[in-house]
Amino acid sequence: MKINGMIGLGWRNKEFGKAVVIGNDEKISIIEPGKGENTSHGSRINALVTRIGNHPIQKDPLDLRCAAFQTELIRAIQWLTGQKVDTRLPEDFPDSTTVSLRYNI
Repeated sequence: MKINGMIGLGWRNKEFGKAVVIGNDEKISIIEPGKGENTSHGSRINALVTRIGNHPIQKDPLDLRCAAFQTELIRAIQWLTGQKVDTRLPEDFPDSTTVSLRYNI
């Protein structure tokens, strides 16, 4: 499946392939197919998320609210996964003179 090459890692049955475990000490362990447990999100925990650096995507969420960005992201995923690109341009898709921001992402 092409999607597996694109995502790199996924939550799968332990028979699917190798799994990766990151321990509390941040040590990475590779689990061979058929060993260990099935992979999943695991239990929810409270975690502190720290922003490192100053990448533009962290600076201003306007890019994520852009109708063109949202549409092209979907179209790119369709293309990358070998699907037919059938997402039409929405009515609020901007042109060379307009900006179209959405509020509910």
